Amino acid sequence: KVIASDGGKGFEADAPYDSVIITCGAPEIPMHEQVRSGGTIALPLVTRGIETLCSLTKGDDGIFRGYLNIYVRFLHFEGIYSDKKQFAKNISSLQRVVESYGKKRDDLKEYLCDLFILENDSEEIKAEKRIKRSDFQFYLAVSEEDAILYQSEIENRESGYALWHVEAKQADNGLVVMFRDEVVSWGNESVAENLIKKYKEWNNLNCPGLKDYNIEFYPSKDDSLVSDFKSWVIQRKHGLTRFSLK
Repeated sequence: KVIASDGGKGFEADAPYDSVIITCGAPEIPMHEQVRSGGTIALPLVTRGIETLCSLTKGDDGIFRGYLNIYVRFLHFEGIYSDKKQFAKNISSLQRVVESYGKKRDDLKEYLCDLFILENDSEEIKAEKRIKRSDFQFYLAVSEEDAILYQSEIENRESGYALWHVEAKQADNGLVVMFRDEVVSWGNESVAENLIKKYKEWNNLNCPGLKDYNIEFYPSKDDSLVSDFKSWVIQRKHGLTRFSLK
């Protein structure tokens, strides 16, 4: 059966479903109300710009629990499940800051050297560094509210991952972006310091990767859930997710 409608809304006429497979990146969990208890949802979940394939099973209590598998990149939902709201901070403004006023930070790159590929690295080392960098960026995504994906509209300028802190007082604003082969910062130095702090935290947790996390999805708000040093609660437009280290 082919249905022409907003895929994020599902199709209630045939609900509930044993399983739902979603093939568009989304910052929400579409169709969760249409899955029966014990049923599953598999989707590319977007968390502050980082996209991961995850599988979730619905419990009798209505809470979905599951695991993360791999980093992926899919076309993203439009409509009510679009992730554009996740990038409310003006991207074009961010781009102007990076391209016009950003300062190249060799000191930060040296400190984060395990995340940067060198010319003389073997193919095995390069692969390890790519995974390690992705794992650190995911840790930033789940643990840091200022984390954001940087996508330039300038030709030949690659994407980066950033911490962008914005305050009412302009002097407190700051930005630090990790590109493929350099780190760029602008503004308040505390943001660059926070990047180093998060890197130390991640190392102290033994550099967790995707398979070291559990994920829970709560369809409604739950004020009793709070973040701590090994689990992070992220409020979404429809419900919230909690990522916890095993």
